[in-house]
Amino acid sequence: MKIGETAPCVAGDFGSLELSLHFFLPFVATISRMKRSTSQIAIFAAVFALLVAACGSSDESPISDQETATSSVGTATDIETDTTDVAAPSTEEPSTDTDVEPAIPPPGAPGPGGGDAMASADVPAAALDAAATGTDITDAILTSQSLDCADYADTYSSDVVDLSQDTEYEGGTSITVTDVGCLLESNNIPNHDFADETSAFATLTSPNGLTVTIPANPGAADQTTSLSQRSYNAVMLNGVVLDLLSAGCYDPDSPNADADGNTAIGCNEDNPWLLDPLGTDHKFGADEHNAHTQPDGRYHYHASPNALYEDTPTEGGSPVIGFAADGFPVYGPYFVDTGTGEVREAISGYTLKQGERPSGDGEPGGTYTGIYNNDYEFSGTGDLDECNGMTIDGNYGYYVTNAYPWVMKCFTGTPDPSFAK
Repeated sequence: MKIGETAPCVAGDFGSLELSLHFFLPFVATISRMKRSTSQIAIFAAVFALLVAACGSSDESPISDQETATSSVGTATDIETDTTDVAAPSTEEPSTDTDVEPAIPPPGAPGPGGGDAMASADVPAAALDAAATGTDITDAILTSQSLDCADYADTYSSDVVDLSQDTEYEGGTSITVTDVGCLLESNNIPNHDFADETSAFATLTSPNGLTVTIPANPGAADQTTSLSQRSYNAVMLNGVVLDLLSAGCYDPDSPNADADGNTAIGCNEDNPWLLDPLGTDHKFGADEHNAHTQPDGRYHYHASPNALYEDTPTEGGSPVIGFAADGFPVYGPYFVDTGTGEVREAISGYTLKQGERPSGDGEPGGTYTGIYNNDYEFSGTGDLDECNGMTIDGNYGYYVTNAYPWVMKCFTGTPDPSFAK
């Protein structure tokens, strides 16, 4: 039915369901072909309601028939009173006592349904300005090894695509120098395409505000600080956070537990059998950049953001790709071995435990395979310390590794509270 035409009425109401469907199924089909924008659906729903009112109704309500009709033709069932769909931003605050990972889609499962990008959530004005006018770093490969965050002060933009949804995004990151370090503000959109065919994101990616302070002149604390689900571990120079810990664990009593007794959600950081996302076959639905989304749509890395550096040894080693919450730099995987003068890959000091895990109540049993964080122990056999860092020429930093713990295991310095979720 074209705009401006009048819908015919039968005896003052819809008459039979068959006749109602004859006139209004094309209307519903139009909605189903649209990108699922909440405002557009609301407009169509309002027009539909006016058409219903114009035709009038006797003793029967057309709502149930409308819902049945939309379901029967496979259109979106969210065209009801509640117009919220998967593309709407989350209004719930992330949990502070557990991580906010979504449920793991089964291996090979597609991600969320197609639709418009989720609305921005509390994105700082500086990040919005950066997205519009900043230096374009789309697909940029980082090269600088400067330890001073002030050397990266600038505004940056990117134009990237969610490959699973064929949806375009604009990234924006601003880095400014302050009295205590560097203020980084971003919308948490990466500078590279994401959600490739290897991924299965549980929620659509959404621009999310991020404002953190990278401490200047970091130093080692008296004791290390464990990673926490309550805080981000680091921020990369493209404005995306590193969030290594999952909320999955061995919990056979959970209603979400799989056949092995593992659940993807609801576990706190103190659980002895916390799942390592990269230790699972499906990597928690992560894409080729070892990243996926939280329920609010925040894109975050669980391991190496490998699009930021050359994956081959280069003179001088890998660049700085970001900064940890304690202010120390995060490097790619390569460094100059002071003993040989050669550039080589940093080796983690963690090794897989041998033998069998404890069995019994609350214990998973079975051979240590690397699916759980506690399947590993620090043996000191590699280049890096317990936090996955080392000092070269008097400068300390964390290094990406191709084995557990992937980027960081703890903080050598004192993390800044601005990294709290």
